[in-house]
Amino acid sequence: MADNTLDRVTWWELPAPDLEQSKAFYAAVFGWTYEPFDEHAMIHTPDGEMVGALDGSATGRPGDGIAGYVNVADLEDAQALVVAGGGEVVQARTEIGGDMGWWAAFRDPTGLRVGLCTDQPAA
Repeated sequence: MADNTLDRVTWWELPAPDLEQSKAFYAAVFGWTYEPFDEHAMIHTPDGEMVGALDGSATGRPGDGIAGYVNVADLEDAQALVVAGGGEVVQARTEIGGDMGWWAAFRDPTGLRVGLCTDQPAA
């Protein structure tokens, strides 16, 4: 059975002042697809589950948003995809402690900060 906790968190919304740029970036990094809903793009994981939304009506300054963490299978691969997509890694792999895994963070091309997490050690 596939691990359905990868490449997602629970429900949340990310502000996306440039909705099309945000959609393209997250599709390239996590394989997300979208369903339009008013000024939002409802996020679907590669397995089709709806988990959140990009909020195209957001008008806040770049970097405003939730402190969400996307669970990934390979932290370094995800960071490489972030950089390739025009984002910036702002926190490299860091141990959470207590055998809880590792985390990292990046900023997308619009400046939004997003976290990554994994229970997998570096290769």
